[in-house]
Amino acid sequence: MSVSKFTYKTFQSYSEIKDEISYLELREYVLKNLNTRGNTEEELQSIHERLPELRKVLVTIESKIEEFSKENDKQYQVLFLKIIKKKSYYQIASEVDYSVRHIQRICTEFKRATKAVA
Repeated sequence: MSVSKFTYKTFQSYSEIKDEISYLELREYVLKNLNTRGNTEEELQSIHERLPELRKVLVTIESKIEEFSKENDKQYQVLFLKIIKKKSYYQIASEVDYSVRHIQRICTEFKRATKAVA
């Protein structure tokens, strides 16, 4: 088993994990197209070890949020579909049987509440 070069850090938010995955995917793409050897191979190996770990964490978080949203109020389903699944207001409206206007209001109230906390 090779030693990973990555520093295992604590992520503070879901978006930080997504950003890290995006960075690693981009770094992997760049390294594959460099046509150099040596440290590149070691870094690629480290990336190949780290990406599945982060993706697994992301899937776990998403499934827990989805489970919570289904067990609770439709408001949580709306937020899950908008924030995590990146669906449009119209797609959400058809899934949860709410009006588009009501969905927009839920999302706006959530944004206000999160800005007040931050």
